[in-house]
Amino acid sequence: MTSNPPTTHRDRYRIVVRWEFGELLTAAFSDVEVETVEGMTVITVWVRDAQELFGLIDRIRDHGVEIESVSREDTAG
Repeated sequence: MTSNPPTTHRDRYRIVVRWEFGELLTAAFSDVEVETVEGMTVITVWVRDAQELFGLIDRIRDHGVEIESVSREDTAG
């Protein structure tokens, strides 16, 4: 996974989780873009396929974090 723009076909997803990540949890997700907004944490990631997306979702759940929403972002310019 990478938070950088893709060089091959990938889709960009925005995952919103309840509460703000602290330093340790942010470090656990250093391979994706993590930001806190109004008491929530927003994870933005480029994925190649559904398997990669669901792998990240599983990682988030493994840390006991509640997912508020998952949405595909329109990257067409």
